[in-house]
Amino acid sequence: MKHFDAPILDWNYANQHDWCCEHSMSQSPIDIDTSTLEPMMDMGKLQLTYSRTVDTIFDTGSAIQGLATGTANINNRFFNLQQFHFHTHSEHKIDGKLSDAELHFVHEAQNGRLAVLGVFLIEGAHNETLQTLLDAVNTNKSIHNVYLYDLLPKISDYYHYLGSLTTPPLTENVEWYLFKETVEISAKQIQTLKHFHANNARHTQPLNGRKVLFKSFNKNS
Repeated sequence: MKHFDAPILDWNYANQHDWCCEHSMSQSPIDIDTSTLEPMMDMGKLQLTYSRTVDTIFDTGSAIQGLATGTANINNRFFNLQQFHFHTHSEHKIDGKLSDAELHFVHEAQNGRLAVLGVFLIEGAHNETLQTLLDAVNTNKSIHNVYLYDLLPKISDYYHYLGSLTTPPLTENVEWYLFKETVEISAKQIQTLKHFHANNARHTQPLNGRKVLFKSFNKNS
């Protein structure tokens, strides 16, 4: 499994204005304006196959990160799951509004292309799968019979754009797929995530003319 944080650069969220070079034009996260979305015209296939075992989950110093195996089939292109991690509050905004947290599933294809699936987490019902993960942070133990799909929305409509990693090295040409539907976690679970890392979220970046597409699987929409 790869770690995508920069191995050398001494960075933190307090100095994030110094992270990026001035010529970067396709950075993430962004504020998605739903009034300017364009429909995705291709089939928009997004099929996930994730293991029921999380190899380990730990504090990287900047986020809670889990390692597991799995694949994402995106329009018949296959990406391998590298890791998943949490941000509190969310990094992306929808119409100027933040969510309580954001979960990223980071994938890489054999050719090195990156695809990140983002899930907006909001205060609501207790999430048992998340609790299992939180209880295992820094225990150095594998977690079996974990249903990562419980951290994904039931409706798979999503926003799509080309951006970057949101932490150094801020690699660009990353495919982003952000689910429209939110997933509920409890207020206590939000506080636990904040206990590890509060405000580990990058500021939104200029769109710079990029298109944001929307894929709906509702035949009536």
